[in-house]
Amino acid sequence: VELHVSLQTQSRKTMLDVVDEASFRVWYSKACASQERQKSLREQRLEQQQHIEERLSIVQQSIEDIKRKKINFGAIKQELKNNEKLFEELRHIAHELESNCKRVKQMMSTIMEHDHNNTLSQSISASAAE
Repeated sequence: VELHVSLQTQSRKTMLDVVDEASFRVWYSKACASQERQKSLREQRLEQQQHIEERLSIVQQSIEDIKRKKINFGAIKQELKNNEKLFEELRHIAHELESNCKRVKQMMSTIMEHDHNNTLSQSISASAAE
């Protein structure tokens, strides 16, 4: 590329005469590398943007699905109350069962003790009779 006539001298007729070729090549290599990095970053940003847009679309769809569904909180509340009543009944039954088990255990202990005492008395009486 020739320089403008007003910029030309005997030693400078073209751009190559003004710029050191080795420096230009180094600059050119750096510029190309920088341009590739910028291109790569731009592509990454575009991919991230698409990923974010996809996620946003999924979230928006979920929100729309929730809006369309009518949740009957009254029915849920009633169901919870019914379950609480059933739970209390089960607790009462468990308490009664525990109480009954204790009574049976005491009765068995009494019977075993009574039976043991009778057996012991019979053994003593049999020994005394001999």
